[in-house]
Amino acid sequence: SRMDKVLMLIKGIKRPFVILELSDMMDVWPMKQWQKYDEIIPSLKEMGYTVVGIGKDDKGRNKSVKTDIDLLNMFDPLESAVVMSQAALFIGHEGLLSHVAQALKIQSIILYGCSSPEYISDISLPELHPVISPVGCQGCRHVQNAGGGVICKRENICMEAITADMVLGAINTLIEKKDTIHAI
Repeated sequence: SRMDKVLMLIKGIKRPFVILELSDMMDVWPMKQWQKYDEIIPSLKEMGYTVVGIGKDDKGRNKSVKTDIDLLNMFDPLESAVVMSQAALFIGHEGLLSHVAQALKIQSIILYGCSSPEYISDISLPELHPVISPVGCQGCRHVQNAGGGVICKRENICMEAITADMVLGAINTLIEKKDTIHAI
């Protein structure tokens, strides 16, 4: 089957591996785009992870992120879920793949800028570890009451305000809570 082929393809990835969701959101949801993955990759490698990039990036804006394995633009959402099912950790913005990670019960560091976890995620899940933007307008979703999108008057600062230290802090807290994330 198609899913068996995906499993065969990723069989050689050194475990444990972390998935970074590197989808290019700049044209549709720029307020979900986090551009600091390169700042956390060295620490992830020091922790013993193989770093895998996944997602859709048609324009190649995230090709410069220095992952160990680049799976950008290789899989549809179902195939991505198969890859994710083998991961020790998922790190990404709130969106489709973060919901897949939650459904698969993968330890997940999810970045919330313009959205709030209590409205769109099951915050009771022990696998969910939200990193929430510290800006005052966090959770606004950049929409009017009628639901139509609006231009952010603050130039989408929500994701920019999430620092690499905040994400690494969430990973360290997760490791402290669990003696291990899979093999670590």
